[in-house]
Amino acid sequence: MALIPLLLRHPELSDTAPKVVTNLPNSEQTVFKLYYTATVILQTAFMEDLERLLGNTARLKDWYSNELGVEGTLVEERLNCLAACHARFSGLDLNWVGTYRHSAERFLRSLHLRQQWQSRKTHP
Repeated sequence: MALIPLLLRHPELSDTAPKVVTNLPNSEQTVFKLYYTATVILQTAFMEDLERLLGNTARLKDWYSNELGVEGTLVEERLNCLAACHARFSGLDLNWVGTYRHSAERFLRSLHLRQQWQSRKTHP
């Protein structure tokens, strides 16, 4: 799950994703692709917040949606499709959408709190 905040903060790392995947053991490649794709979808959902908190944010490249069979045009459709894929792959019927969102929302919350702290520090 650490991949989600990492990529939301540093979308420029998107270009290295295919190389990272080839260096992972086969059992971990799909896990990486699932979380990477979740981040791509979440970036779309939270782009306004990301740009407000981080400035101009580069778009992550969508390397794996087609391979994973993620369909739909709306964020929730895509997240639900990805979650179903994750459940099939892992064999765990968890709230994957909630898991993905929780990671992104905690990251955004930490950015927001940091921004507030910085503002108070410079404007007592």
